[in-house]
Amino acid sequence: MIITVASGKGGTGKTTVASSLSLLIPHSVYVDTDVEEPNGHLLLHPEIQEMRECLFPVPSINEDICTFCGLCAKHCAFHALTVLKEQKRVLYFPQLCHSCGTCSYICPVEGALGEIPKKKGVIRKGKVSFNGNEIGFIDGIMDIGEYSPVPIIREIKKLIKEDKITVVDAPPGTGCSMVESTEMADFVVLVTEPNPFGVNDLKLAMEVIRDLKKDFGIIINKDRGETVQEFSSLPVLLKIPFRRQFAYLYSQGKVLIEDEEGEGLFLSLKKRLGI
Repeated sequence: MIITVASGKGGTGKTTVASSLSLLIPHSVYVDTDVEEPNGHLLLHPEIQEMRECLFPVPSINEDICTFCGLCAKHCAFHALTVLKEQKRVLYFPQLCHSCGTCSYICPVEGALGEIPKKKGVIRKGKVSFNGNEIGFIDGIMDIGEYSPVPIIREIKKLIKEDKITVVDAPPGTGCSMVESTEMADFVVLVTEPNPFGVNDLKLAMEVIRDLKKDFGIIINKDRGETVQEFSSLPVLLKIPFRRQFAYLYSQGKVLIEDEEGEGLFLSLKKRLGI
């Protein structure tokens, strides 16, 4: 079972929820797919056992033997190549390249267009021990200057095993990285806050989840007991009250279940999710 914790904006408490929930599920796996700014390790303090580079093929052009026929640019769905026939040049735009391999496959001149590996980030694997329970840990870190987190997220997804309960800490927002992190989910937990910004971005996130045809539930973080009309018809799984001690735990790099009230809240969430 894969449970993805997502939100329409950053700072709502996704990592707070995903980290505490995963620690309460024996032998589960916590996966942080927010590769642009992963922070699950700050709360879970994993023992990293393996780190590998994420290498992706990018085109390597030999203009000495290229005929500048233009087929590579014509068949590139992402317009990452432009051929200047008169100038006898091929322009490559790495920020548009999706490493699909079409250009090298379609090139009719042997040796004119090949592929070389390019590092775009790293993936880390390890384990977390907490109160006698041990869970798996996976996250990714995208290299500075890279433009798309999606390829690294796809590599992380290959490591997810169906026989384990996996809690995915998704990137914020409703963009490609959030969608990529949610496609495999059996259930989606959307974390929001009871304020106008939270409500607005929750609506955007729900539109995406409904388009993906995923079942979902809502967690309201920093709840002050106020009535928010927009939440009345939604499947609310849990309300995390606005507590000073919760903020203190977070600031110390600790999970909420280290507090008695926090543990009770997440045990009830676990029960609601049927795990």
